[in-house]
Amino acid sequence: MIKKLHRKYIIITMFCVFGVIATLTCLMNYAYISKTNAEIRTTLDTLCENNGTFPQTDFAYRYFFGLGGLNEETPFKTRYFYAQTDYSGSIAYIGLDRIASVSTNEAIDLTYKALRRGERYGEIGVYRYAVADKYFGRLVIFVDCTEQIQTRSFLFVVSAIIIALILLMLFFPVYFLTKLATLPVAKSIEKQRRFITDAGHEIKTPLAIISANVDVLALSGGEDNEWIQSIRNQTRRLSGLVSDLVSLSRMDEEKTQEEKARFSLSNAVTEAAADFEVLAHSCNKSFTVNVQPQIDYVANEAQIRRLVSILCDNAIKYSNDGGRICVTLCRKGRQILFEVYNTCPEGFDATNLDNLFERFYRPDSSRSRKTGGFGLGLSIAKATVESNGGRISVRSEDGKSIIFTVVL
Repeated sequence: MIKKLHRKYIIITMFCVFGVIATLTCLMNYAYISKTNAEIRTTLDTLCENNGTFPQTDFAYRYFFGLGGLNEETPFKTRYFYAQTDYSGSIAYIGLDRIASVSTNEAIDLTYKALRRGERYGEIGVYRYAVADKYFGRLVIFVDCTEQIQTRSFLFVVSAIIIALILLMLFFPVYFLTKLATLPVAKSIEKQRRFITDAGHEIKTPLAIISANVDVLALSGGEDNEWIQSIRNQTRRLSGLVSDLVSLSRMDEEKTQEEKARFSLSNAVTEAAADFEVLAHSCNKSFTVNVQPQIDYVANEAQIRRLVSILCDNAIKYSNDGGRICVTLCRKGRQILFEVYNTCPEGFDATNLDNLFERFYRPDSSRSRKTGGFGLGLSIAKATVESNGGRISVRSEDGKSIIFTVVL
């Protein structure tokens, strides 16, 4: 439990840190992209206004929303070409004196592509273009954005590397700090576990004495004495409660590893379920077992048998009169599926079924008093499944039945 809590703390903390860093990095990249886009747009507008050339004037006034200001170096570092067309759409002139990587044929092809799109601004490959109406026809300006694209890609890669390095450097401090943060919780849980174990052992002694005294009274007063039978029944119930609490406490202790070995799961389920067949028939309930043969599993066999007993006993207790119970074991791909199905009485509440695994939870207290138990069986079942590397769930498909599913 503490290890899971520690892992959750680490995951939540690292996720929050990642979210903050990633947000800041995205904002920085967005600011850079906005700046470069504004500079390119301003450059295109300037060239369109001056028929494909830069004006010999101060560039400081050219801004786009406070970004993208041009300067005296802009004409020398900008790679561009332009094309002039007449009113019929034929290209009259191609200006390639400010770029060396584009041939005349490529420039003509790009110009016609831009004109066919019918957009004022656009992008073709590494070129951003603008189309302007002029007295001679149309002017199409293409600006080479290779440098901006490469810088943008480099910035993305560097940002990802920086985020990874920051997360790596923060992982170890977060690991040790969250471990310190969970220490009080660990101590509290350990004290609770120790109290349950110690109290269980202390209660067992007077229970044994009471049971022995009841046996003596039975010899002198007879077995038919209702008071003796009541004391004996309540002693057994209390002994069962203590045993269940101690079992749960031991399963919660992560350091305790029960002996695990490979065994025939098919045989274990068949034998454990067979003990409940007579009980089900005596209660006028249908009980069927469908077990796929030759299924082996590595786990604690005694715990698995107890798991089967808990689920079968729960199905018999809480199924309706004349109801149906079905125990199924099969292999589904690489997983092993164990299910216990039973029909439910009228008025069955199919909401909040996950609460059934909570300790001392009983949806119908009056019915629980009739059937016995303290609401610990399914908690023990869940702890058993998890300690043996599986998971357990519960569902109701029609609101009239319930299915417990164990995946191993």
